[in-house]
Amino acid sequence: MEVPREQIKEQVMIWVRDVRELSYDMEDIVDIFLVRVQGPEAPSKRSTKRFMKKMMDIVTKAATHHEIGQEIKDIKERVKEVAERRDRYKVLILPKSLLTLA
Repeated sequence: MEVPREQIKEQVMIWVRDVRELSYDMEDIVDIFLVRVQGPEAPSKRSTKRFMKKMMDIVTKAATHHEIGQEIKDIKERVKEVAERRDRYKVLILPKSLLTLA
């Protein structure tokens, strides 16, 4: 049974929307990671304050790495779901030139 061209185009557009959303989410995760790891400005030259700042940075970075790791796992799961949905519904990814012919 052949699927109508309009339905294929709609399925492709839904898939494209899902992939675009995932890419934005991935970009947000990377941005959050960079902001958290870079942190605020450096402490003064006082050694005790500098030492405490370094210790806090280590703890904060470890927690951030864990959080980001979990978010990356979640994104990977969502990517798998989108790929499975594409395969299940047999969404064909056609060249843009063929999509405009409809």
